[in-house]
Amino acid sequence: MAKRKIIAQADIASGYNTLGLYGSSDRYYVNSAEHIGVIKGNIIDIGCGYGKFLKEVKYRNPLVKMHGIDICETAVEHCVSEGINARVANVEDIPFNDKYFDCAIMSMVIEHVIDQKKALGEVNRILKTGGLFLLTTDNVWWLWCMSLKNILMPWKPKYTRKKQPVNDEFSYRRIRKMVEEAGFSVIKRMKSGPISAGERFVGKYDWSIFLYKRHWLLCRKQ
Repeated sequence: MAKRKIIAQADIASGYNTLGLYGSSDRYYVNSAEHIGVIKGNIIDIGCGYGKFLKEVKYRNPLVKMHGIDICETAVEHCVSEGINARVANVEDIPFNDKYFDCAIMSMVIEHVIDQKKALGEVNRILKTGGLFLLTTDNVWWLWCMSLKNILMPWKPKYTRKKQPVNDEFSYRRIRKMVEEAGFSVIKRMKSGPISAGERFVGKYDWSIFLYKRHWLLCRKQ
């Protein structure tokens, strides 16, 4: 695996001033919100971007109170204009009280974080006991397979990630170990990405994890 790159938070924020406006596909937010299920109370999106994920959850759970943090000031200003209690802050120092939230979302964020252990500790701190934590990140094996495809099938459209500052990439084993060591138990795992829908054709084998674009873990604070 390639040596981890460490990128300054200011550079990450700058890179997301425009990229974060688009975020992931609407289908991704819809599917994720559906699989979280019913939520009540306070919810925070850590790395909320322009608030698309929060608004999708709010649509299904009208009584939740939306909160968010992001290091991108432009994104936070947009969220505030949409009625979200958003603040400019870093995941390694979340400006909320202990055990304040019923649910926390960290969608496609952990790969940008420098001190991942501290960040997950902060999520644990602000969540109530039994609170839900949704964590998603790209599957390192999917990225590896797509890079290989670009070499072996040059006549096919080239797979590229949108230009973004990424510090790290994860296997399922590694990301699960991290959340468990941070005091969470994984209660649900969804295989996310375009290939997962075709699993019925390839069979439910362990090797098929290579085909899933993202890790999607719903966890509970112990």
